[in-house]
Amino acid sequence: MVFRRMFMLMAFSCITIITFGQSVITGVINNYWEVYSVDFCNNRVSLPVIATGLATGNKVLLIQMTGAAIDTSDAITYGTVTDYLKSGNYELLTVSNISNNIIT
Repeated sequence: MVFRRMFMLMAFSCITIITFGQSVITGVINNYWEVYSVDFCNNRVSLPVIATGLATGNKVLLIQMTGAAIDTSDAITYGTVTDYLKSGNYELLTVSNISNNIIT
């Protein structure tokens, strides 16, 4: 009797997992653009290319990927980050205007 209940519990658990599983996503999900310059006064960024696939109202992540200082000595500590400076800083933004390669 206990075996039968355990079997039924496992069977229903498997059905639930299959029913509520995540759907498969295919194709390109995200786009990435290098930022050429940032104009903080006017809340604009310049891209070296025209951003295709970007539209007004889209949410974007602006993140600084470079700028950390590393140990460059000829020692076992070579490559160790000594100061992150501003690398890793990010902002979540909403696109309000697109004019060629200028994003506001």
